[in-house]
Amino acid sequence: MPYTFKTLTLCSVILPILAITLVIIGCSAENPICSTNFCAVGEVFPRSELEDGQAFSEVDIDDSVIFATLVGTTPVETTPAETPVTDSISFDDIVTDAAAGGTKYVGQTVTITAAVRFKFETAVSLFTNNENVNFYVRSPDMPNKLNDFEEGRTYQIKVEVTHINPPDEQFDTYAVFSNIDALQVPITVDPVKTSLKEIVEDVTSGDRNFLGNTVSIRGEVRFNFANPLLGGSPLGSITLVTNNTHVSFFISDPDKNTGVANMRRFQEGQSYNFTVFIYRIAPSTSNPDVTNIYSQFIESN
Repeated sequence: MPYTFKTLTLCSVILPILAITLVIIGCSAENPICSTNFCAVGEVFPRSELEDGQAFSEVDIDDSVIFATLVGTTPVETTPAETPVTDSISFDDIVTDAAAGGTKYVGQTVTITAAVRFKFETAVSLFTNNENVNFYVRSPDMPNKLNDFEEGRTYQIKVEVTHINPPDEQFDTYAVFSNIDALQVPITVDPVKTSLKEIVEDVTSGDRNFLGNTVSIRGEVRFNFANPLLGGSPLGSITLVTNNTHVSFFISDPDKNTGVANMRRFQEGQSYNFTVFIYRIAPSTSNPDVTNIYSQFIESN
């Protein structure tokens, strides 16, 4: 939409705002006085309407002030949107400090993201990827709060680190204890959507990028050890086809009551969508040339 300009002298428009500037330049200049986008000589007009080669005087005046004055509005100062603040302390920071015997995070309230490894009556244990550190989350004010957690799922939670127990005669690891607020709702982090091929290639290259992750994959069942014809595993487990003779992928359900029955339904040679938690990647004890990927079953469809 084209601008409509009032026939106003530059002095009558700008003088109340930048009197000092105009006193220096003067209001009766023969040539137009121009800012970045506007000019004035008797009336205000767009600078683009200057004739080629026409002389003019230039002043440093904010165009928004000129335009606002012309259309009868006042410029409004805006405050830039705040950048979301994220917790600069990571879960790994706390684990690394504890493994070194540190206690600098004790007494701090931090937001962490980690997977639940085990659920106990009074606490859940988070996966630390460090054999020298255990991390426990408790809910002393509302023990039932721990029912919000599921083994193998990854969560974002805010906790207060209360204390750290060093290794002793009974336990050879550091134990980090923390409390979760009774009113807090843990945020479930979506599984990493990937492929079995990508995980196998990652392991083959010597990396462990998927260790400690809840992942969604699709795979074909190679062996079902829960099958009664194979003797039935005490812990229901299956292996997936990896198309790599040096990598095996295990999925197990450790529930002693329902694990075997739950895993028995997967038919060898059939493909399924699995959500699993990868908790261990290690050489096979029977064949060092083979690397085993161990995962915990969460769900399938």
